[in-house]
Amino acid sequence: MWKRTAFCLTEPGPLLELTGMVLLVALTACGGSPSVPAPAPVSVTVGAAGGTVVGPSGAKVVIPAGALATDTVIGIAQTDVGAPALPSGTTTFGPTFTFTPHGTVFAKPVTMSVPFDPAKVPAGSTPVLLKTNALVQTAFSSGGDAARAVEIASDGKILVAGKAKQGNSQFAVARYKGDGSLDASFGNAGTFTVEFGSFGDAAESLAIQLDGKIVLGGFSQGISSTGYALARIDP
Repeated sequence: MWKRTAFCLTEPGPLLELTGMVLLVALTACGGSPSVPAPAPVSVTVGAAGGTVVGPSGAKVVIPAGALATDTVIGIAQTDVGAPALPSGTTTFGPTFTFTPHGTVFAKPVTMSVPFDPAKVPAGSTPVLLKTNALVQTAFSSGGDAARAVEIASDGKILVAGKAKQGNSQFAVARYKGDGSLDASFGNAGTFTVEFGSFGDAAESLAIQLDGKIVLGGFSQGISSTGYALARIDP
């Protein structure tokens, strides 16, 4: 989900799905803001108890208790990588924010907000809210794939790790561009798998080192036992 500039939105209804939805506030006038280096993205694990994730520049999402059934890594990044082109005659007047993971379904309404100073809206301009939807799915195999962890890299690219059922299950990781398309420069046209044991492996966690290398943690199941498994990928 991308959000541009200024508003506070309380999502109505029993369910909210983060499907790569693009939300932005634009002006029906000319103008804009100067380009500045984006601050570091933020990722926080939120579970059934709920919580608040505060991202770059004060962008945040407030998740009530009971909205999530399992622990989910909620990420907020200040980036316009992959954001769609604006309609003719409109322009942004603040930064763009990406909220992940796409496809997350909340059982209760959540509140998302991005910073906005009404005083900076030029006279005669009208702020409007625009949104489009896009769901991204990646199949490693014919069935049995599952995502378990997500991180946003400093360049705005999105890494998702879990398992792929290719015979026995394997560590699986995919890297996406900001627009949700697979990053073909990573692994096998955007995906990468690692196999340890003879019965099944699964990545449960994901971290990005300062040098950009990707660390996956999880388990590997052998003939008679199951143990910890760790892999480091040099992209």
